[in-house]
Amino acid sequence: ISFVARYGKAPPITPPYDRMPQLSFTAFRQEVFGGDFDLLSSYVQFQHPTLISGKRALAYPSFAFPLQNSYSYVIPKAGIHATRYVVDPNAQGLERETRTLPIVTTDAGLIFERDTTFTGLPFIQTLEPKIFYVYIPFKDQSRLPNFESGVQDVSFATIFTENQFSGHDRINDANQVTVGMTSRLIHPDTGIERVRGTIAQRYYFQDQRVTVPGVAPRPDHTGSSDFLAAVSGTILSSWTADAGWEYSTDPRQTQKFNVGA
Repeated sequence: ISFVARYGKAPPITPPYDRMPQLSFTAFRQEVFGGDFDLLSSYVQFQHPTLISGKRALAYPSFAFPLQNSYSYVIPKAGIHATRYVVDPNAQGLERETRTLPIVTTDAGLIFERDTTFTGLPFIQTLEPKIFYVYIPFKDQSRLPNFESGVQDVSFATIFTENQFSGHDRINDANQVTVGMTSRLIHPDTGIERVRGTIAQRYYFQDQRVTVPGVAPRPDHTGSSDFLAAVSGTILSSWTADAGWEYSTDPRQTQKFNVGA
């Protein structure tokens, strides 16, 4: 249940683009030249009654080389993101443009286990550190239209991803690493997870320069993202509870806090 109070007249909401049409093609195959091949591609014709319209074709092939055993994994990955725009005549002078960017990532983690007790009951406790590195060189994208991209909120769903922007019209420059830690309590007989706790934060080795129109870049003096923490667990046989916290290191204050059951 949520309650929203609104004062005064709400600003008008710009309707999104129509996609007329949108065609997508994806492919995945393991054991290709010793790695896993992945392809994301699409062709979209964006139409809008008041904004810039145009067509966009993209292809993002990548290779990943997973190395893993029972207690650890390392997954290096490299790909090329190629995008082609054909823009309708417009007052901003945007024309045909092509953007090609290499994307390199490494995902690695460890899994430790030990026997323990909690509230007098036996459990298996895990400790799972995780690290995710991303490198994408800077490329000026100010002459590209923005049909669908926006800044994503920092959350556990986005902090371990390559691109901080939604959509494909903006790809952030990146030289950064995200560090996280998860610990779980697992019932040894049934394998049911009773409690889970997770923390994560992203650290920047250089200032990010790519932005979306109308959004200011990340402050130069901020070397990290907001700090994230979450905990969830079973409180009764048919009830679970969870809580999440997002803390900004600059300024030092809580950005979000949520609880649920």
